[in-house]
Amino acid sequence: MTIHIFFDIDGTLTTDISSWKKVHDSIGSREEAKANHKQWLEDQDARNWVDNDLKILNSRGVTPADVRSILDMENIQYMHGAKEFIRNLQNHINLNMLPTLIEIHLISGAIYPYAQAVANDLYIDTKYRHFHRLYYEDTWNEYQKINVWKHDKTATFKDKGEIIERYKDRLNTVIAIGNGTNDIDMFKKADISVGLNIRKSDRNQILPHLDLVFLNQDGVFPPRLMNFLMGVIDRI
Repeated sequence: MTIHIFFDIDGTLTTDISSWKKVHDSIGSREEAKANHKQWLEDQDARNWVDNDLKILNSRGVTPADVRSILDMENIQYMHGAKEFIRNLQNHINLNMLPTLIEIHLISGAIYPYAQAVANDLYIDTKYRHFHRLYYEDTWNEYQKINVWKHDKTATFKDKGEIIERYKDRLNTVIAIGNGTNDIDMFKKADISVGLNIRKSDRNQILPHLDLVFLNQDGVFPPRLMNFLMGVIDRI
């Protein structure tokens, strides 16, 4: 038996509701991003959403260095207690204090360099990182060599539920922990779904898909979540 615990990043572990939004706000492309988000609501394919957002970044010449500067990736702001929570959970696992195998995953549509930085901060193994794979490379237009963002669709996902399904079988229990409307697909597919710090405007959409919700204080990661997880583990 293995328990897979999936954590969203933006707005769940970090205080930024959306790392993409933060970039768009900084480069003045918010209206274009809103139009892309509206298209995503229609086709429900996150791969297309990422491609369209990268077109915006490329049209404005945004580089990885720009992203690092905008998001201040050396000083990522985590929910109060979030890093400590993950570390305590890892310590329980590493010290063999739990009666079953636990694997901690990060699943996120956050912009790739930012998501990778969070995973590094939290010491999450690369095989448990589920992000949209972006890269920045040299290419040629008809006149000259240029640098552009590209998206590897073969190593990404249409929605988060697609990833959850890969881990579901009779020997596994999947727990999904998130906060936003783009987490609904994983909430639907997980065995146990937990919502944290959900904005009031999103509650009507999200709450029907949750087994447990922590309407915690903004900026604070709920310490009671550990008691809940330990209770689930003890019952399995």
